[in-house]
Amino acid sequence: MGHASMLNRPEQDAGKDVWNAYLHERANIAGDVEDLWCHDMGCAAWIVVRRNTISHTIYEAKLANEVRDAD
Repeated sequence: MGHASMLNRPEQDAGKDVWNAYLHERANIAGDVEDLWCHDMGCAAWIVVRRNTISHTIYEAKLANEVRDAD
């Protein structure tokens, strides 16, 4: 899935191992992924971007809160 999986935060009392995995363990996927980007220098919105890490093609971008609320 890519870094957009970061929208699925663990419960606050999930424990050290769960939080460590959430914060630090990432797969370096070659191919299609969904990433979580922040538009820092603009509107400061969080955006889920569906893209290809090999060709750099961007297929789609959606506001992260819309993606989260759809689940």
